[in-house]
Order: sequence, then C-alpha cells, then structure tokens
Amino acid sequence: MPNIVQNMLSLIGLSSPIILCVFLDRYLRNDLKAKVTESVYGSIDTPLSDRISLLYESLHRALGRSYTSRIIRLSIISLISILFIYSIQYFLNYKEFTYNISKLEKSIYNNPIFSILVLLSFMAVDVISFAQTLTFMRLTVHCKNVFEVIFLGFADIAISLIIVIVLMPIFIFITHKISTKPRETTYYLSMTSGTQRQDISIYDVIRMTAPWAFKKDQDSEQAFNEDREKYNLGDWYYTNPSISATDSTNTPDLEVAAAGLDYHLGKTLYLTKNINSSDTEANFLKKIMTTHENIERVDIVSSESDVFGNQVILFKIYGRATYSKLNLLYDYTSIMNDINYLGNDLGKFTKLSNKLYSENDLTYMALFNGLENRIGKTMYFACNETNVVEGDHSFLISEDNKECTNGVAMSKNMLEGLASISSYKFSDGAQIPILPTSLSSIFLTAFLYICSLSWIALPYIRRIIHTYAEDGEILVTRHVFTITFSTLIIITSPLIFVYNYYF
Repeated sequence: MPNIVQNMLSLIGLSSPIILCVFLDRYLRNDLKAKVTESVYGSIDTPLSDRISLLYESLHRALGRSYTSRIIRLSIISLISILFIYSIQYFLNYKEFTYNISKLEKSIYNNPIFSILVLLSFMAVDVISFAQTLTFMRLTVHCKNVFEVIFLGFADIAISLIIVIVLMPIFIFITHKISTKPRETTYYLSMTSGTQRQDISIYDVIRMTAPWAFKKDQDSEQAFNEDREKYNLGDWYYTNPSISATDSTNTPDLEVAAAGLDYHLGKTLYLTKNINSSDTEANFLKKIMTTHENIERVDIVSSESDVFGNQVILFKIYGRATYSKLNLLYDYTSIMNDINYLGNDLGKFTKLSNKLYSENDLTYMALFNGLENRIGKTMYFACNETNVVEGDHSFLISEDNKECTNGVAMSKNMLEGLASISSYKFSDGAQIPILPTSLSSIFLTAFLYICSLSWIALPYIRRIIHTYAEDGEILVTRHVFTITFSTLIIITSPLIFVYNYYF
C-alpha cells in the first residue's frame, strides 16, 4: 500500500472523533444541543449511582433492544476499534506497521476465506468482551465513589485480556477447520547429508548409550563383540539428512538442492543397510514415501554422492493436502501458549508491535501434537526388490532381517513428517495478526471506562465554565460536543504520558 494512502487512512482514523465533534457543534440545531447539554452534563447534585445509571441506560438504548441489532452494532464498533488500533500503531510504531502490513495484505489476497474468518474471530472475541464490560457497567451503578469505578475498570480490562487468551484459540481452531480443504499439490524435496556425513550403526548407538555388564576378568570389548552377531544389528546405519523444500514454480538444479531449497524443514531420520549408491537409496526412499495416502507420486529428479560421502537427492513429489487435523483436546493448550502475548511478548504488547501466527504453524501442530501416541512404533522397510513391509523395531533383530541384504527403513513418524509437507503452503501461508489486533477489545473496555470518568466529571466542568467564563452556559451549549471530547482527552492524557515515558 503506498505511503500516502497509509498516511491518509491513519490521519482519518485518528482525527475522525474531533472532526465529528466540530461538525456536530457547527451544524446541529441549538435546541437539540441544549437538550444534549441538559441530559449529558446534568448537575453536580445528582448522586454518582444515578449519574452512572443514566449512562448505562443510554448505552443500552444505543446498542438496541433486540439481540440481532446488538450483535450487528457491536460488530461495527469492533471493526472501528481494530482500524483505530492500527492507526495508532502506524504513528507510534511505524517500522513494525510497514514491515508487517505487506504480509497481511498478501494473506488477504491469497487466502481470503481464512483471512475473513480470522477477522470475524477477532470481532467475535470483541463482542463477547464488550458484552462482559456491559455487565461490569451494571455493577458500577452501585459504586459510591470514583475510586470504585476505577477499580472495576482495571478488573474489567484484566478479564478482557483473559477472554482474548482463552477464547481466541477456540476461534482459531474453528477457522482452521472450516477453511482447510484438500487440494492437489506439487513440490520439490531435497535431502542432503551435509559436508560431513556421519552415519552411525545401531551397534554403535547401543555401545555408546546403554550400560553393559561383563565379568571382571573379561575384556568389555570382547564381551560386546561376542554378542554382536546375536543381535544382527551391525549392518543397519542411521542416516540423518537435512531436508528442504520449495514449490513447483521453478525446477531447482542439483547445486541449488545441495545448498538448500527455499524452505528449510530441519532434519529427518531413516536407516540404511548395504547401500552402495545414492540412486539405490533414492529408489528405496521413493518406494517408502509412495506408501503414504497423501503422496500420490514421487519422481527422482537427480541424486549424487561424492567420494567424501556427501550426498544430495532431489525429489519431485505429487501429493494431496488434507483437511485440518487440529484436535481440540490435543492442540488447544498449544495454540493458547503460542498466541499468549503476556509472557515473552509483553514488550510487543506495550509497544504496539506485531505478533504474527502462521497458518502453517497450525498445520504443523495439527499433524504432530499427540502423533506419537497415535502411531506407536510402526516402521516401514524397503528391502531388496520386494514391496515395502510394515512392522516394528523387532524386525531389525528378527530372522527375516537376515534376508534383507540391502534396504532402507523409516519410522511411521518420519514418513508422516515428510507427507505433511503436502499440506504446507509455501508462498502464501496466511498470517494471523494476534498483535495489535487483539488489543481492540482492551481498547474498547478502556475507552468505555474513560468515558465513564468523563461522564462523572462533566457536571463539574459545566459548573467551572459557567462560573468563570462570560456567558458560560451559552458557551457550553454551542460547543457541547467539542468540550465533551476535550474532557475525554484531558482524562486520557495521563495514560498517554505514562506510556510515552516508560515504553
């Protein structure tokens, strides 16, 4: 978005209240402004509870009596609040705004359904938070002094924070479930052993990590070697290659694949036995990968290994993304921990910075939270020229293993990980703007209580103007909206000063 458009939108967002007040003062009829003055400013002799009760009733009428009208009007207020929060961020934290706004625009363009549902989720949380604030406003009717109102305001803001953190994961969960649909996908996957390939046998793993008892007069090395044949594990080697992927827009060459494709996905793990070439290993991996229901076809683009053991295998994989596998029982706590901004992200909260949560994070979480409990210890073995065999770790020490002269073994966990890339959105994964968007509900609550304090102060402002200004009552009537808004700014200014001073 061009800077000039951003500047105009932000200025409109921040200046709209005062422009509206001046407009009303200038063009509204004097008799109507007189009625507003009488009803809004009231008298200092009016009890505090009656004054707040009048404000609550006015707010109640403004929101409408029917359930539908309230939802609609609260949703509009929420949307205005979100726009206002981003206008404030633009001026107070321009760097964060400009850095992340392009990501949000791209998300809306590439993932309209997901992005719209996310926006509706934030608005739904705002509506719930605002409804809770109305309940607190009902309690303020029983307050005897201003300090009780301030205490209720802070308590209400704290509960609004909790509502966002507790309810937002549920709406994110629902959004991901609704918007994620199966789709055909094609991508490139690179496996590289790195500059120093360090394969290690199962025999050596046991030797380094497991305690081994032997007679005092017998050499431990000899004792272990004598039992090595019994386990028949010496020919299986762990391989731990780095993996990376990219979309199918451009075909990468082997040199690019060796350096790593666009998206680094960490490492994977499988076992090899008597593999003498990268082509052989690639073919065994291809056989295992195509057993997964989400991988329809695997093409070996290229494979190469050198005399130093460096190896690169490049696959082109034709797969199918799945429905969202988020499970509320497994994943709710993880989502809550990820979006919580009151921990390590408290600084972002106070500085109106961005906290983005990726749609791909949800996909990854859905596939792996609780996965080990669901898949057990299943493994897949591609041996010699036979089909892939499904078994468990006991195959490595079984009699059938002796007939497997060369092959590759991979756990179901690892295969699930490779297959999950089919659901990954490479260039257009949507971003959820947790911050500052979620601050809109806190802003609504704080604004309402600032309005309440202003409402309590207005009779005193009217008395001061009437006492010390010439034609004070006429002055109040002519500029009722501007004076009211100025009172709001005066009460808010200490909070702005504290924010600027400390943050």
